[in-house]
Amino acid sequence: MIKVIDSTQYHIWSDALHARQLARQSESSWDRGAYVRWAIQTSWTAFENVCSDALEARGLGMRFKERFDEAITSKGLPPVNWGEGVWQKILEVYGLRKDIVHVVPSMSREKLMAPISQADQAISVLRDGIRAVSDLVGLPHPSWAADDADPGWQGRRGGIGISSEMYSIRAGAREDDPECIRITYILR
Repeated sequence: MIKVIDSTQYHIWSDALHARQLARQSESSWDRGAYVRWAIQTSWTAFENVCSDALEARGLGMRFKERFDEAITSKGLPPVNWGEGVWQKILEVYGLRKDIVHVVPSMSREKLMAPISQADQAISVLRDGIRAVSDLVGLPHPSWAADDADPGWQGRRGGIGISSEMYSIRAGAREDDPECIRITYILR
């Protein structure tokens, strides 16, 4: 399936899906941990961007819950219950994200070597959060939020793929000419 990535949020969301798939494919616990942390970070960034756009609010990142509540109030919307359901789960992912982003020297090996289940959880919860925010403001769910697939390295171990290059130069043309037109075709 070809994805048409037509928004910043979808671009970031697809990064999260890619990172999660790389974590699944990685044989190295160090790489896996990095990919899981990347997936958590980027899925949160996509969620936060959706919140900012839907609520017409900027700067939600610092003190997210407090600023989200202020944005809800300023739009005259009913408050959310952070103690249950998707909102409680969103706060759990937010806490996990903060632990990852604000790394301290004493960060435990368990946090550095985060299990893939944390990436799965973050993506699932934040997908539900994107839908909940859309419902809250009366917007349709972004279609890209349903995307849950990425091929990762497409079976290539360690990210090393096969590539080839082919070109044709018309008589009289120079490859170093800045006016030279180049056409590139990329497959997979």
